[in-house]
Amino acid sequence: MSSQSESRSSSSEPASSRAVWALGLAFSVFGAAWLGSEGTYHGDERFYTDAVLRMLASGDWWRPEYADGSARLNKPLLVYWLMGASMKLFGATLFAARLPFLLAGAALVPLTARLARALFPRTPHVALLAAAIVASNSSILTLAVRCTPDILLVAAVTIAWIGLAELGLARRAPRDCAWWLWGGIGLAAAAKGSLALVLALFAIGAVALLARSAWKQLLHAPALLAGVAIGGVSLAPLWLVSDPRAGASFVEDQVASRLAASPLAALALAADYLGSTARHFAPWVLAPVLLWRRRASPASRAADGDVERTALRLVLGFALTLWIVFSAANLHRGRYLAPCYPMLACAASAWVLQLGPQRAFDVLLRALTWLVGGASALLAIALARVDAAACASAALVALAAIALARGREPGRRALEFALASFALLALAAPAVRAVFRSDYHQRAAQLERLDATWGFDPSTPALVRMLSGGRVDPTPWPEAPSAEQRASANAVLVLAERASELEREGWKLSPCGFRARRLKLRDVLPLLQAGDPLEWFAAQGAPVFLAERAR
Repeated sequence: MSSQSESRSSSSEPASSRAVWALGLAFSVFGAAWLGSEGTYHGDERFYTDAVLRMLASGDWWRPEYADGSARLNKPLLVYWLMGASMKLFGATLFAARLPFLLAGAALVPLTARLARALFPRTPHVALLAAAIVASNSSILTLAVRCTPDILLVAAVTIAWIGLAELGLARRAPRDCAWWLWGGIGLAAAAKGSLALVLALFAIGAVALLARSAWKQLLHAPALLAGVAIGGVSLAPLWLVSDPRAGASFVEDQVASRLAASPLAALALAADYLGSTARHFAPWVLAPVLLWRRRASPASRAADGDVERTALRLVLGFALTLWIVFSAANLHRGRYLAPCYPMLACAASAWVLQLGPQRAFDVLLRALTWLVGGASALLAIALARVDAAACASAALVALAAIALARGREPGRRALEFALASFALLALAAPAVRAVFRSDYHQRAAQLERLDATWGFDPSTPALVRMLSGGRVDPTPWPEAPSAEQRASANAVLVLAERASELEREGWKLSPCGFRARRLKLRDVLPLLQAGDPLEWFAAQGAPVFLAERAR
């Protein structure tokens, strides 16, 4: 790099840093707009919302429990404590329960930027684009608005990686790096447990290869003890205070019950994880392919500068490690590979910037940015007759995307598309899910009494409990409820196909909304044509009734 380009890079650094922090702030603000909506409620959230509601009621913060009162000892305590603190401060609402995870997702934006600078210090503007890519990643955005520990784990792994990258590649002071590395590993253990061991083993191997002489200083006792303490405070009480069986429960959940049944099953999972990661990083996965093709000729290879190859090997090695670990499991969850997504975002940014202005790729990115603007404009039109705030959200995204698409500088196409897709996924898409949602949860949460639900999955009673702040506490009936269960209930939330059975037994039925199906692309045109979009949407779902025993 010439001295002139180095000067330009250093002068643009403060502006890039301000832009990164502004993007992190936008992540918080956009996410908060629809954070309390039950339209984005995920089934796994019930394990944490149920446990924290019981903790708030009992005052016992050392023993998480399922809704039935049995101990839930297979996850660390950090997630429950963060949710509990937020709900104590802001009330027992879905917004408050999710707030810590949104803030962790927002913090991930500047963390990714710092990691990018450490991994690729000779690549100008890599930090801002890496931050924009991670902010626009659909998996990261989804995890940041859920009451699950996944986004905490992603942030913790990124913190540890900053220490690793700054030690091995940026050559920062080992003792400073030790605080990042061991603190991140401790937080990873406190967030989700066993993956911290994989992270620690990988870090030890990487340091042995990259900075062997720094080992003594890296084993900085205060930093190491702090990491152990962070993980230990969240893990140890489960094993030592709550229940002597907790250790076995923890290992069973995180290791033994996760193993694949056969090598063929593991291969199938490996393909699934490869596909889900490629989807989450579309269209960025095209950049390394195009770069490799361009470098096929010796002339092009000599003309192009090298992306820092050691950093790329380190990133891809970690991604491969997680890919192998989770491919050996017995189920596919795309989010399980999310801990390596900030590193992959840094690599994708470096690849895109190394590729430079490439006509076909630039045309694709500009077309996709226009597509985001057009899709958001259609959403705004569909929402105009339904909800003013949702319409304004979609319209704002449309205006921003169209303004970005009209940009004239080819070198900024990647950043423009990343920002447009971030706005779409963070603001417009949640607005649609918040408006076009089932409304029976809210109605049920406002009832004086609700004893049971019938015909729903277990997330329905959990969401009703959360929306009522724990006041309403229904239990889920099985497929064929027993005579004792029927006799003990006076009010039951029931789907239409079950309602007729209770009606024949003399129960009184009252409409209580509908169970919606998910909106799909083919629904956009009918929504635009419908006289009442919400009525059309409700008609696509299954009616829900409140059944009350005749007095």
